[in-house]
Amino acid sequence: MKHEFKLSLFSLFISAFVYAQVPRVTSLDYSDVSMLGRQYSKQPSDVKGSPYINKVFAPGKVVNAADNVFLRYNAYDDAFEFISQKNDTLVLSKTEAYSDIIFTGSKINYRLVNYTDKNDKPTKGYLIQLHQKNDFILYKKQKINYASARPAVSSYAEDLPAEYTIAADVFYLKGKDQDIFEFPTNKKGLLKRYPDRKEAIETFLKQNKINFNSEADLIKLTDFLAT
Repeated sequence: MKHEFKLSLFSLFISAFVYAQVPRVTSLDYSDVSMLGRQYSKQPSDVKGSPYINKVFAPGKVVNAADNVFLRYNAYDDAFEFISQKNDTLVLSKTEAYSDIIFTGSKINYRLVNYTDKNDKPTKGYLIQLHQKNDFILYKKQKINYASARPAVSSYAEDLPAEYTIAADVFYLKGKDQDIFEFPTNKKGLLKRYPDRKEAIETFLKQNKINFNSEADLIKLTDFLAT
C-alpha cells in the first residue's frame, strides 16, 4: 500500500562564508518514498581518502523537481546524496525525473545519460556537461578509485589501509546523430571516428597544438567538429 509523504526542501541563505538551511514555503509531493531516494550508507571510518570530489553538501537544484536542495556527488558510487526534511542523508534515485542537476554556486551541471566507454560498454551514469555547440556536446566524468586494505609485504613494512584516490577525468562527446562515446585520446582515435574529415582534422590539430588531456583544448576541438 502506497503512503503519501511530503518533502520540504531548503532555500539558500548566504551570510559571510556560511550557508544555512531554511525550510521552503513550497514542497513536493511523492506517492512513494522509493521514487525519491534510498537511505544513505555511512562510509567506514578506517578508509583513507573520500568517495566525494567535495564532501560538503552544497546548494543546488534538480531541474523540474526541486529548486533548492543541499546535495553532494559520490564519485565512487556515481550517486547524488541530499539532505531530507528530517535531516537524514538520502541517495537520489537514478531516474529520468531527476536526470538534470545543477549546483547553484559553481553552475556545474550533471546529467544522467546513457553512454559507452572506451570498450564500447553501455553505461548509465552522471556526466558533467561542459560545453555545447550546435549538435555537439562535451562531457566530463569524475572518477574515484577504491583499493582494499592490504597486509604488509614484510616484517619491515606496515599494513596499508583501504583507500579512495582521485582518478583522472574522462571526457565524452555527443556528436550529431551520435550516441555519447568516450572522447578519443589521440589523433589516431579521432580520425577513426571521423575518417571523412581527415585532412581538416589534421590541419586543425597541427595549427592549434591540441592536447587531448586539456579540457580547454577539447572545448576548442568540440567547436571545430561542430562546424
